[in-house]
Amino acid sequence: MIHKLRLAATQGIDPSPRFRRLLAGGISDVDCRVEADWVGACTVSFLMEGVQYQDVLSSIDDALLVAELLNSPTLEASDIRIVASAGVGGGYSSAIEWGYARFGERALGELLSWWLL
Repeated sequence: MIHKLRLAATQGIDPSPRFRRLLAGGISDVDCRVEADWVGACTVSFLMEGVQYQDVLSSIDDALLVAELLNSPTLEASDIRIVASAGVGGGYSSAIEWGYARFGERALGELLSWWLL
């Protein structure tokens, strides 16, 4: 069993579609400083209403989703950056959990409605 895990770990990891879109320039105004094979936690930093925030998310996919949401015209966030994080302590386990904590259920629903367009 360990041998199989070792083989899986040595195989290349395909970047997620969201990460490939970011690399292709599909998410404008987001500075991503994460390698394509990174699968760990990430810190998303952003400036909103004159306050600088740094939130840790459990995965690159959740961090990219948060960056896309922050980049929406309904929010006035700027200076959006994603960097690899050493740990998740005190962070968010998902982009949805992050959205509830930051904006509340109603505002998150409106933001997700915009994002789905």
